[in-house]
Amino acid sequence: MLRRMILICQIILILFFLLTSFAQEKKKIYWPSEAIITTFDPLLEPKSIVVSLDGKRIAWASCTLEGKWRVTVDNEKGAFYDNVGDVVFSPDSKRYAYAARRGDKSFIVLDGREQKKYLLVGAPKFSSDSKYLVYVAAKSKANCMVVVGSREEKEYPYVGHISLSAGGKHVAYEAAENDKCFVVFDGQESKRYESVGSIVFSPDSKQLAYAAKINNKWFLVVNGKEHGEKYDSFAEKGIVFSPDSKRMAYVVGAKDKWYVVIDGERSNPYKGIKAGSPVFSPDGKSVAYGAELANGKQVVVVDNKESKEYDSVWHIVYSPDSKRMAVRVKRGEKWLALVDGEEGKGYDNISIPVFSPNSRHLAYVAVEGDNRFMVVDGKEQGRYCGAVGNPVFSPDSNHLAYSVIQEGGGSFVVVDGVEQAKYGAVWAINFVSSDKLQWIAKKKDSLIIYLVTIDIK
Repeated sequence: MLRRMILICQIILILFFLLTSFAQEKKKIYWPSEAIITTFDPLLEPKSIVVSLDGKRIAWASCTLEGKWRVTVDNEKGAFYDNVGDVVFSPDSKRYAYAARRGDKSFIVLDGREQKKYLLVGAPKFSSDSKYLVYVAAKSKANCMVVVGSREEKEYPYVGHISLSAGGKHVAYEAAENDKCFVVFDGQESKRYESVGSIVFSPDSKQLAYAAKINNKWFLVVNGKEHGEKYDSFAEKGIVFSPDSKRMAYVVGAKDKWYVVIDGERSNPYKGIKAGSPVFSPDGKSVAYGAELANGKQVVVVDNKESKEYDSVWHIVYSPDSKRMAVRVKRGEKWLALVDGEEGKGYDNISIPVFSPNSRHLAYVAVEGDNRFMVVDGKEQGRYCGAVGNPVFSPDSNHLAYSVIQEGGGSFVVVDGVEQAKYGAVWAINFVSSDKLQWIAKKKDSLIIYLVTIDIK
């Protein structure tokens, strides 16, 4: 009798466990709500689709059989033009702009309104606070100028490399005149040089740094003052400030050697410094870069300490809390993630690793033959013959989402390892909050564009 009772209890526990597990699995497949954003024109094929940073707005260009172009933003259809450039959304996603041409005149279209007409205009750029729009314009073939909002700067034979400070209060750019180059900062011209480059503001907007060349030698200029030694080369986009603006690093070359100068101190010589280097940690206390040795091998250098040698080193990523690091490295024919100094499994390729907001989790896309899949904290998740999108963590780091484009057609979003509803195409996965996920989608054989929302409870 006792054995029978024990057996019955065991069966009940097993059934309870199975039912609970099933219920938990069912909870992972969420019912989506769909709100119509817009509808594609059946007569105009959409091209150059752009989604706003908040993932709630969509814009695209389309061309008629007669060669006329039109930009549509959400449900707002623009005018037809002879040509249009790519749409740019502001950082707050509330504004948009693009370049357009009608006849012999070019202009910027800002929030649906045509701006002043010029002979030529360049691609528009919003300030980080979304208040200002900056672009290059030319009234004639001889000169061009920078336009900030509606204000025209001085005309020069050449202008370029526009840099905006945080908040958009300051603007700096390269200009050339009479075979000399200089930097224009808030309308004030710097000293003339043979060449200038790598114009960058510090995050606090208090420092403006750039590279300048005199007598074939390059050097650093900060707030108009020339600094440091002179070198044969200065890496393009080689000046980097720490997030707190207290530190600076830049890449220079002398003869056949390359160096990273950090806080005025020059590193050991290397055969080369990898593009995208150096990188400061979020707290500004650590700095890392990829470097090539004389034997052709490459290393990760973290605070002047070299890692073991690899065949290639790319994409150094610090965690948000600055305590962890992940790097894409290659040995032989395999790519792997070097995480906190530990090597992960080798694959045919991997994407740039992404840390969760709390820095505890790491995810990246891996390629193995015809298969693509997500690797989360070293564990493989699903396998697909198609494209797998970059990982997106929820703000509380408890959920992970990504898109999958199937080889035979169709797309879907994967949430915490579980495939959600199928669509013809999906774009712009975005966690609105820790328990609400949104993306833009189009159903197969449909012209309607939806904003899809799921509540993750």
